[in-house]
Amino acid sequence: GIGANSCTSSATASVVVNPSPIVNAVSASTAICPGNSLTFFGSGTASTYSWNGSATGPNLIVTPTISSTYTLAGSNNFGCISTKTLALTVYTLPTLSVTANRPGVCRGEKITLTASGASSYTWITQGVLTPSVLITPSSAQVYTYQVAMLSSDGCENTGTYVLTVSACTGLSENIGT
Repeated sequence: GIGANSCTSSATASVVVNPSPIVNAVSASTAICPGNSLTFFGSGTASTYSWNGSATGPNLIVTPTISSTYTLAGSNNFGCISTKTLALTVYTLPTLSVTANRPGVCRGEKITLTASGASSYTWITQGVLTPSVLITPSSAQVYTYQVAMLSSDGCENTGTYVLTVSACTGLSENIGT
């Protein structure tokens, strides 16, 4: 500094710059199906770790219902913080839709059930791997058919179709006896 009488003076200040910790975050995948779990793994030179502000340690198991981001913060003994953010996409389940080719069926008659909305299908009860299955119910009762649907993302949704079969008694049945 320079004073009014042109005298100069100086001072020195030392600043210590502490290192920031190294923080790494990885996962086996960046997308999952609803209901599935995924583990995020954190590592580095930090002394403490937290995910999204919760003191959980370097690893985190998540089961999200919607797409989300997760931030790992690591701090060291100097109080310096570093972060890494991971984005996780949650796929949507295929929408289950099953239709019949006719509104009602009598015992012994054929009816076709057709599933739609996914890329592959498995009729669990019949072991059929096609979208449509041909059914010939043998007695008048309520039948339940299960179908598993797999989306192009690899997410599975299962559902049921309830079919009520009538006896359809009448003139045609009396003639046969």
